[in-house]
Amino acid sequence: MQVIDAGPVGASGASALRWGVVHAQPSGDDNQLFRLTRSGLEKLQEELSSYPELVRTSGLFQMARDEGELQKWQQWFAQSKPFAFPNDFLRLMSAEEAKSKIGLKPRLGGLWHEGAGIVAVAEWVRARLNRSGTSLLLNTRVGSLSKHDQKWQAKDAFRQIIAEADVVVVCCAAETANLLPGIELPLTRWKGRLSLLCDGALADLKGAVTGPGYAIHSPDSWIGVGATYESSDKQMSPQEAHLKNLSHLKDLFPQLSHADAAGFYEGFRCVAPDRLPVVGQVSATGDFQNASGIYVSCAMGSRGTVFNELAAKVIAAQMFNEPIPLEADLLRAIDPSRFLKKSR
Repeated sequence: MQVIDAGPVGASGASALRWGVVHAQPSGDDNQLFRLTRSGLEKLQEELSSYPELVRTSGLFQMARDEGELQKWQQWFAQSKPFAFPNDFLRLMSAEEAKSKIGLKPRLGGLWHEGAGIVAVAEWVRARLNRSGTSLLLNTRVGSLSKHDQKWQAKDAFRQIIAEADVVVVCCAAETANLLPGIELPLTRWKGRLSLLCDGALADLKGAVTGPGYAIHSPDSWIGVGATYESSDKQMSPQEAHLKNLSHLKDLFPQLSHADAAGFYEGFRCVAPDRLPVVGQVSATGDFQNASGIYVSCAMGSRGTVFNELAAKVIAAQMFNEPIPLEADLLRAIDPSRFLKKSR
């Protein structure tokens, strides 16, 4: 197996984030996003057990955005919607209870996600690459993919062959569609900036909290709050981005009067129109009739860490004709064919 990466190291794009938040996205009607994030978190937890030094998944607090959302969550639990949540998965928590867990009292109560938390994303990705023993080709950008004598050829911008293989997994975010000849994927890029705060800010916070934005104080004193969500054609100035992130911090913890930014972490999210990932085997369509052996994994949005292990297992199962670890309707919901169109 060979991994080709345009960056100087593995996880040099949006995955370069030092610490990222991971949790399921609950809903009262057990919608597709909840089911996918729940399945993704389960698969992720199994994998993370091999990297205990790079994770803190002893729990995560999700504050309600307002009183209305808090009441909605309370109704879920009172009516067991969409089911009775086990305490070791999800439970209601008051602001005072949250303080005992995270060190700071949030503005409102919310949900406690047992087994969720934070992951040292970039370090984890690189550790997995090293452990896999795969051949890693860095600083190399694939310009095109084409099939020749039953093998896929990855070529550079000068049409020189970089590598050949029977099977290819394309996972280069919004650039994925550019490498698939004859098809079109409606992927967009959204810039995200996380304000990195100076020492002393959020000193009492333990771990992370989400809600209107999120804040992280990691075990190695990495402190961040964010994040912005900026379209490619309408981006904020650095000052505007920082003020936006600080507004999230004030919403979470009104008692914090000031915080100075030491800089930003920034990257681009890849997003599909339905906000669900695009994962699986590419079907023959339009001008792209010879698609056998092409798989994609992209459009994770802000949930790449939650979805990545599930995506890998789905693709591996399809590739080797094994049972797929996902319900049929969820597999259809993330299938690339839901967007594939004939090129004009």
